[in-house]
Amino acid sequence: MDKSFVTIEYKTASGSKISVEVSTSVKEVLEETDCKIRSQGRQDRRRLDNDPLHLKEVIENLKHLNTVQLSHVAAIVKDMQK
Repeated sequence: MDKSFVTIEYKTASGSKISVEVSTSVKEVLEETDCKIRSQGRQDRRRLDNDPLHLKEVIENLKHLNTVQLSHVAAIVKDMQK
């Protein structure tokens, strides 16, 4: 079992940074989650373009995310607006 650690830095919607030290296996899971969230965001964006009523479903899904996930989503949204 790999016991090495890496530091991951998150940028919040307000611009502040949070550094977290995690094992490499946790980092891999976070990267996977990041990929899935970004992919879902692209899918949601496409669906919103075709179906504005889908927005309610997106909002309901966001209610189930924890604080770190929400800040991650906020960063993704900010990147999409560039």
